[in-house]
Amino acid sequence: MVTAAPSWERERERRRRRASLSSSAAATMSIQDSGQVSDFSSDEKAAIRTIWKNVYEKYEDAGVAILSRLFVSHPGVKEFFPKFRELRTTESMRKSPALRWHGERIINAINDAVEELDVPAMQRLRLRQLSQRHATEFNVEPQFFKEISLIILAYLEETSGKDFTVDVKASWAKFLSLICIELKFAY
Repeated sequence: MVTAAPSWERERERRRRRASLSSSAAATMSIQDSGQVSDFSSDEKAAIRTIWKNVYEKYEDAGVAILSRLFVSHPGVKEFFPKFRELRTTESMRKSPALRWHGERIINAINDAVEELDVPAMQRLRLRQLSQRHATEFNVEPQFFKEISLIILAYLEETSGKDFTVDVKASWAKFLSLICIELKFAY
């Protein structure tokens, strides 16, 4: 007779798989946080928009999942978020209205960048304004932009299934690189 593993063991295994997924994403598709990103081709823009449309339909869940994964894999990041310091479990993070709200803000910022793929000057301006706020108001350490981007890339791959081809992944890595580079602008 096979018995189910205790819930804490299942949660530990889920975390291990997520960390592995994040590590494999980082190993196979690099996200840059310095330098420049070339202009996006029409195929790259289409790939980004197609995947994003499906993710954005569930923006609340996506934001919570991404932030929860960031806090689990990098607990020190919570120091930049006073409202989240006491959230110790994934379940408490999922239930937190403040975390849900901030997750929505992250997803909406990405959505703005997706919508502005054809208007790079506006996209750059908006991301640089966001950079300024993170640098001066929130005092966020810039290396965490790359960390959350790797988590986003892994989340997109996990939730998109077979639609997340090598070319789509490359397009998203390039797009997230652009976001990282621009978010470091004020540092």
